[in-house]
Amino acid sequence: MSGSSSLKELSGGSLASGAIYEFSYNVTAGGSEAATANWQIRTNDGTGLADCAGSLGTAISGVADVTAPEISDAVISGIYATQATVTWTTNESATSRVDYGTTSGEYNLQKIDGSLVTSHNLVLSSLTANTTYYITLTSADAAGNTAVTDEATFTTAAADAGVATTVTVNTTTTTTTTTTTTKTVEKIVKDTTLPATSLTTSFKKVYAQAPEIAGKASDASGVARVEYTLDGKNWLPVDVIDKQFGKSVSFSFLPGGLLDGNYPVKVRVTDAAGNVGFSPAYTLVIDRLPPRVGLAMWSVGPLVIDPVILEGMKLRLSLSAVGGPTKIELRIMNYELSTKLSKDEETGLWSGEIKFDKAGEYKITASSVDGADNKTTNNLGTVRVLPAGVLPAEGKVTVYYFEPTAGIFRVWDGRPFDQVNPQQADTSGKYQLLLPQGKYYLEASAAGFKKARTEIFTLDKTTPVNMNFELQKKTWWPWGQISSMNYVSSIKGEAGETKSDDISLPFFALPGDSGELVYSSSLRGVPTVVTFLSSWVPTVSEQVTELQKISSNKNYKAVVVFVQQPQSLVEIFKKRGGYSLTMIADADGELLEPLGIGSVPTHIFLDRKGKIVGVVKGVLSEQELLNELSK
Repeated sequence: MSGSSSLKELSGGSLASGAIYEFSYNVTAGGSEAATANWQIRTNDGTGLADCAGSLGTAISGVADVTAPEISDAVISGIYATQATVTWTTNESATSRVDYGTTSGEYNLQKIDGSLVTSHNLVLSSLTANTTYYITLTSADAAGNTAVTDEATFTTAAADAGVATTVTVNTTTTTTTTTTTTKTVEKIVKDTTLPATSLTTSFKKVYAQAPEIAGKASDASGVARVEYTLDGKNWLPVDVIDKQFGKSVSFSFLPGGLLDGNYPVKVRVTDAAGNVGFSPAYTLVIDRLPPRVGLAMWSVGPLVIDPVILEGMKLRLSLSAVGGPTKIELRIMNYELSTKLSKDEETGLWSGEIKFDKAGEYKITASSVDGADNKTTNNLGTVRVLPAGVLPAEGKVTVYYFEPTAGIFRVWDGRPFDQVNPQQADTSGKYQLLLPQGKYYLEASAAGFKKARTEIFTLDKTTPVNMNFELQKKTWWPWGQISSMNYVSSIKGEAGETKSDDISLPFFALPGDSGELVYSSSLRGVPTVVTFLSSWVPTVSEQVTELQKISSNKNYKAVVVFVQQPQSLVEIFKKRGGYSLTMIADADGELLEPLGIGSVPTHIFLDRKGKIVGVVKGVLSEQELLNELSK
């Protein structure tokens, strides 16, 4: 009824004792439901009041529900690259709906749950990484009254990131009678504080092997993960972390398989809100061996050669090294020239170029320094620089190559070998040619001179060619003349052949391809060739194939030593090639210095007693190997 109490008066009549008086009383219901109410009647017979009381027995019901639910505590959390979670609460049971899209005001995507609940939770999936989404929330009660939030935005994380920061949503509720009220959800503070981390391991000392590295990390929202890098590119999870999502954690990790060298150590920490913090950069120095330069490979363009070139050519040197050098510098004796080598981080090889402008013989040394400031100097051998070929100034020389399949000579294509053909001489008449194995002849020409050709010649290996041409002036005589043909035909065995009745291999015990140790004393009983190789040298397969043929002969033995390469790589090389001959891994290059080996292939021939009877460099065929073994 309207009001909490009401007094109504009826007058002008009489009521006998025991009589009944009937009357009706109209009431007006209010705007809301009400439970059963009490009533009271008073009568006056002229002598005083008489009270009667009772229950009305009637409740007010059936009033329409026109109040929309109230949305509060709306939060977008757990924002990953492809997923986000939306939660909110309502003051009465209501449905859940999220409308969203990548354009403001245009929501082409929807997630619905028709259950009537007060705690709402919808997960949006199949989102696009690093993308901004526009979103509204809707809840409707059982009477159809609807509440809709204001538009909010959130941005998904990058593909490799963790959880993003929490986003809050402002709400606007709308009833079915179009009456609207606006409420603002309590603001949640965005977490932008970066987690902190530090390492407790000392990096001032030099380690012979990698130590366990420990540290601490902290963040108010909790530490989600800790990772480390040793190259600034690749990140690995730490081995141990004492409590996931703790506000203060301890962690540790043990880097494995580190060879000598300097390693940049850095740690990154991600907190529960997706913030990422980094430790300072530290340098871990592993020093087990002094820096030691190993095998050297000489090349001009793509052609691998013995260190014999022509003046004016650029000679490229590639070499392996152990002991973790941080700097290698080449020094050329009698030339007052030095050049620093650069390291290829993928292959671990050091390389650089040298250009010799004058003919002669030059001793090359390599000076190495490692992270612990250890210094060594290694002799890489001698480079022979031959005089360039000569023809009349600015003349032209053309190389013709015999093509076996067609059976004819064609103009040689020098482009795959970084050379020009025909080649024009400089103003002093000099030219440089480096030809691979094959059959050739040269033709020289110059303005005002008659052409001249060399005889056909055959090269059995990559060889510098420096023929001098003396062309005749054009006359009635139709042929020219070659004054000299002093091309280099073969430089195999440049160091010559060394024989001794007293020199043996230095003692060694190195792992073979099966993992068992191979001793130097086991290389006795039959003539043996010990060939030093490396898997990165282009001619390695060619040479091993020839040695494999020798190993099938019971009268001889062939052994391959892979220098400065691990036993695991040797095992893989042998398995892939299907080889059966013995292969040894000299991972630290222990035999290079005592045997004076500076390039590969180098073959050391032993007699039945294990004495060294010969040393030959370069690729040898089966017959050439047999010739040396049978001496």
